Amino acid sequence: MFSDAKAVRRDLTGEFAQAALTHYHRRQYDLAERFAKAVLESTPAHWGMRKCLARIHIRLHRWDDADKIITALIKERARDLEVQHLRGWRYLRSGDYREAFSFFTQVLAHKGDRVETLRAAAECLYRLERSHEALDFLNKAKEVESDNPFVLELEARIHEESGEFRKALVAMRLAVNRNPSSWRLRHRLARIQYSLGNRYDAIEEVSVAVSLDPAQFLPLNTLVSWLLDQGDLKGAAQELPTLRTLASNARERQLVDHLEARERHQASDFDSALSIVNQQIQRGINKAASLGLMAEIKLDQINNLSSNSLASVSMLLAQVENAIQDCELLPDHDPKVLEKLKSRVETVKALLKTLEP
Repeated sequence: MFSDAKAVRRDLTGEFAQAALTHYHRRQYDLAERFAKAVLESTPAHWGMRKCLARIHIRLHRWDDADKIITALIKERARDLEVQHLRGWRYLRSGDYREAFSFFTQVLAHKGDRVETLRAAAECLYRLERSHEALDFLNKAKEVESDNPFVLELEARIHEESGEFRKALVAMRLAVNRNPSSWRLRHRLARIQYSLGNRYDAIEEVSVAVSLDPAQFLPLNTLVSWLLDQGDLKGAAQELPTLRTLASNARERQLVDHLEARERHQASDFDSALSIVNQQIQRGINKAASLGLMAEIKLDQINNLSSNSLASVSMLLAQVENAIQDCELLPDHDPKVLEKLKSRVETVKALLKTLEP
């Protein structure tokens, strides 16, 4: 009886441990934590679940809790490279890139072909704006494992941010071929395609990303934004209610509000669009984009006024110029958007001159 009970307990421990890892990889950290703690209650020394729990703490920014576990693990197995890597990853996730890099280089001093650590060290260098050195580390990783999707994704990200979209596209296509079921990889591939002007391919790719995991906010947010860019008002309007249900925090709800303002603007419901935009500006939310959209809406309102409404045109034009000036002061404004708005302002001014008595 006792041996049977022990066997059942071992089976349950194994199942719970697997469940913890499964939920962790699905980013369901609360569930993963429950299963990991259930294992550790019966088997406190379980090595895998202690590492898993440390990773969960790191993902949830519980740095002190993670440090306690990692310190204990290193004390028990000082030469365990996986634990040493985990210590570096903890500092990478908390934004201490120099400290993280020092730990990763210690791991690589013992095993220079460890792909996971080469990639993590490269990310530290990338975050420290040392992209050329980061690419050197990624090339070393590719010498060991040429088609690792995480290595390729970081390579693509570096090329994308430096404006080398063709190189980014090559790397990202290889990453997606290696792991076609990853919505994250497909989302980045779609972004690169969109930057290259391949709008149809990008929308098709991001639609696949949405279908791979319909519970994810990011790819659907991108899809709705691009549909609006393309003037597909009906398609965007159909997706907006779903997107709002997926918004799980204030930032995501603000993004949905902005998309709704864009949709209302394109539907020529200027009052509703301005109501949303004004609320965001007053709260200091998404301010650069909101000021740009406000200017665009008011310019469209000017287009709808007759030549007999010169006073209203002048008032709206002044509001547009104020919005552009305020937007220009913000560090995250889009210069291309402002140039287009300024060009439209000059067109309106030229038209007003022709109407002067």
